[in-house]
Amino acid sequence: MSQGAHWTYPKIRDVLKGRVMTTTAIAEATGRTPRSVHAQLGQFLARGIVERAGIDSDIDNRGRGRPAVMWKWVAK
Repeated sequence: MSQGAHWTYPKIRDVLKGRVMTTTAIAEATGRTPRSVHAQLGQFLARGIVERAGIDSDIDNRGRGRPAVMWKWVAK
C-alpha cells in the first residue's frame, strides 16, 4: 500500500520565532491557508504560546476584511 504524496511545510514556530509577522505572511511562508494558520494561532494564543503584537499599519485595509494582526512567538 502506497503512502501517496506527503507535503511537509515549515512549522509556524520555525517561521515566527524571533519575528513579528501577520497571519497572511505566516500562511505564505508555511504554504498553508490563512484560515488554517488563523485557527492554529488561536489555539496557540489560548495556550500562551503566541501573543498578538499589534496591527500592521502598512496595510491599507479600506474597510475590507479584518485588520492585519501581527503575531509574535513567546514560548521557549
